[in-house]
Amino acid sequence: MEEDSLFYSAIKDATPAMSRYFEIKSQYPGCLLLFRIGDFYEMFFDDAKVASSILNIALTHRGKHGNEDIPMCGIPVATLDNYLGKLVRYGQKIAVCDQMENPEEAKKRGHKAVIKREVTRIITAGTLLEDVLLNAEKNNYLMAIVPSICKKTSAVKTISFSAIDISTGDFFVNSVVKEEFPNIINVYAPKEVLVPSRHENDEFGKYVAAVCEIHITFLPDSKFNPIVERERLERYFKVDTLDSFGITMNEELAACGAVLEYLLITQRGHLSSLPIPKRTSMGAYLILDPSTSKSLEITVSCRGEYQPSLLGSIDQTVTPLGARNLAARISTPIVDRDLLEKRLDCVEFFVENRKAANLLREIIRNCPDFERALNRVRFNKFSPRDIGDIRECLRIVEHLKSVLKDVAIPSEGEYLWENLRDFSSLLELLETALADKLPAGGRTGCLIADGYSKELDQLKYMKDHSEELIADLRNKYVDETDVGTLRIKNNGILGWYIEIPISQKSKMLGRFIHRQTLQNAVRYTSVELMSLQAKFTEALEQWNQLEQKIYGDVVRKLTSYHDDFVYAAKLLANLDVYTNFAHIAVERNYVRPVISPDPILEIEEGRHPVLELQEKEFTPNDCHLTMEERICLLTGPNM
Repeated sequence: MEEDSLFYSAIKDATPAMSRYFEIKSQYPGCLLLFRIGDFYEMFFDDAKVASSILNIALTHRGKHGNEDIPMCGIPVATLDNYLGKLVRYGQKIAVCDQMENPEEAKKRGHKAVIKREVTRIITAGTLLEDVLLNAEKNNYLMAIVPSICKKTSAVKTISFSAIDISTGDFFVNSVVKEEFPNIINVYAPKEVLVPSRHENDEFGKYVAAVCEIHITFLPDSKFNPIVERERLERYFKVDTLDSFGITMNEELAACGAVLEYLLITQRGHLSSLPIPKRTSMGAYLILDPSTSKSLEITVSCRGEYQPSLLGSIDQTVTPLGARNLAARISTPIVDRDLLEKRLDCVEFFVENRKAANLLREIIRNCPDFERALNRVRFNKFSPRDIGDIRECLRIVEHLKSVLKDVAIPSEGEYLWENLRDFSSLLELLETALADKLPAGGRTGCLIADGYSKELDQLKYMKDHSEELIADLRNKYVDETDVGTLRIKNNGILGWYIEIPISQKSKMLGRFIHRQTLQNAVRYTSVELMSLQAKFTEALEQWNQLEQKIYGDVVRKLTSYHDDFVYAAKLLANLDVYTNFAHIAVERNYVRPVISPDPILEIEEGRHPVLELQEKEFTPNDCHLTMEERICLLTGPNM
């Protein structure tokens, strides 16, 4: 109650802008509120103290609250992403409050009207989309977990989880016994874990904190209600039942629904099309426990470094998609013999067709991060450059299709080049409608190609040639008045105006309208100049509106292909992995293993993929294990 009274007192005594700050801040407890004021995001009170310490920026003050200075720090809007990463790494959640109108629009509602501001996004470790905040070679999972607890013994029987990477579109769900849960954390390496608040101070909460060693977000128990979450999932995916999803346990429903609701909250409604959660086939993979993965240095070394590790030694992928695909395969080795043989067939094909493999690697080498560009579009957090990246990826896909039209590449089964949709008509639209180089930001004027719209070109001509038209009018007035020093200038208050030295005032004709007298100059306007300015203003507004309409139509057309883009991205990632393995196999003289159904391990002149790259001389080793000889004692430097 005391905090409430202080809050309402703060609103009562605050300026209109700060009153809005307090109001928004109360809606997002636990978040640093970045409150946009002009070209800066500003933070106040404790938020300012925390942010200035983490970011190592100056802590100053703005105005007073009561008799005390209000602590304040700020970061430029243009460089926001540079600071967000550090705040997230320190475990902070950030609510970004933007200006929903410019000062001129606010003034139309009254001279004292305050600029409208709203929170446009909540940024957390598990909901990142920006490239500068993500590791291109690793997934960024958000996970929700719900335990199934025995009523008699209060012991945890199973743990249900859902894991989603909104930057790539991967969404998984399953349940495991408690003993396997650390292995699941090791596989997905989530950046943020959602847990029901009832476990915040109990044994299960402490267990999760010990296993995860990352940021845990405790949500109200109501966010994990299986009945409510079932209805939420059915409503979101527009289905009458979730039976086809294979989600049967209440705890799994609660975990999936909690993830969905958390994303709806953090993405502020920009959640148009999440993928359907897939049930992971736990039996198809060898799930490594954290200790084994660490000691074998599968993805990182014992010191936490990429090199030397098994993944680091065999990763020569050329795209971010392929790098993530390879990391996922290494983290969860398959135990399905048929699938393994199919993958080996794919690699062997490119070993035997080196010319084709090298050509394909060169074609995909410059492929942008297709998956993450697609998902920024999905969450409406994209820039024109993301659209340009998608266009470039489609160029690469179409090029690959032409190269592969007479080549029968083997497949592991799920993704086939012959089933890929034809993107030629969409690519033609993107080529003709959009400018060659699209900006990273959202500014207008650089989006639509010349010649695509005659109406837009005419408006652009008027905008781009305004200075020429003004120069022609200025020359006309110089001739009429014989004032060679006459100038036509522009500022934000007067707009366009005519300026002459005060000594030439007598030469101005009656049709010039006086605007302002300064110490050494006089300013005028004219009917012609006002008409020209009105045309410029109208042309600029119409041009902006038309460009945004055309651009919006192109983006909407593009988004209708989303599922086909995802299919293409998976094909590109697989192709990168296959050709990567083939390249390494040829370079290092690796051979294809024979996978035996019998319990036999027979290796002749085996080589260690990591040590061999580090040591100048490496001695190959043999190993023979059978049912009769199941133990091998290794000693010496290669053990």
